[in-house]
Amino acid sequence: MIKDILTSLQQAGSVEEQDWLTMKFSLENLKPTLQEAVWAATILRWFDEKYLKATLNNSAFNSFKELITISFVEPFENRGYNIHERSRKILEKRLWLEKPEYYCKLSQYAAEYCATQDLKDTEWLIEFICHLLVAKPKQGGRNFYSICVEWWNSFAYEKIEALLCSIHEYDHATLNLPEVKGDYFYWKAHIEQMQAQYDAAKSLYEQVLPLYREVGDRRGEANTLKAQGDIEQMQARYDAAKSLYEQALPLHREVGSILGEANTLKAQGDIERLQA
Repeated sequence: MIKDILTSLQQAGSVEEQDWLTMKFSLENLKPTLQEAVWAATILRWFDEKYLKATLNNSAFNSFKELITISFVEPFENRGYNIHERSRKILEKRLWLEKPEYYCKLSQYAAEYCATQDLKDTEWLIEFICHLLVAKPKQGGRNFYSICVEWWNSFAYEKIEALLCSIHEYDHATLNLPEVKGDYFYWKAHIEQMQAQYDAAKSLYEQVLPLYREVGDRRGEANTLKAQGDIEQMQARYDAAKSLYEQALPLHREVGSILGEANTLKAQGDIERLQA
């Protein structure tokens, strides 16, 4: 057995493959109920016994004490436990590649449990949105965008950054979806713009625009064009800013965004005032 494993490791084509083979060996030495629990815990940023049972959809699971003694399970401050980051990343990717339907099923159970928790707690809300994005991308996408708008308008930028970081942890399952990917990079660009990292923001907006156009998201396209125009205006490139605002304005009107239209008209007026 050991000889076979060593041979497999030597023949592995990459470090990533070697890591997976090592992890696979560890899993195969666990009893089936623990293997199943590890896979479920893999999609959770943290877990306690109740949360894990809900994600497994198995209230009879009784091997929690054994689970938390496994070498790659570690305490997670104030929340319970988690799978060690590197191990979790290996397992999460493998689960998505090999069993995407099961991954989505686990995410659905996790989202349902999160919905019963105090969603005024930012960490629970982030957890809920991440799982909903996987289980129900359209519904999750609406929640993702609306909470980012709410946090942006209340200057809670650190919460948006925390949500973006958490979504990125599920990049195989979330960022392959054009609907999610567009909003993810839009808000990432918005944070860069707010921090005056204009080159980074511009590069991200350039990636975002074709994503929105691919899925026919006119709202997203309008917002991105307006944001690009704002960067050009901030850097005194007024002709470029005007062109972008002119493209954004009819899109805001098309989707009925009165606020977007008003902000774009104001931005155009600001340029006229600056050039007077």
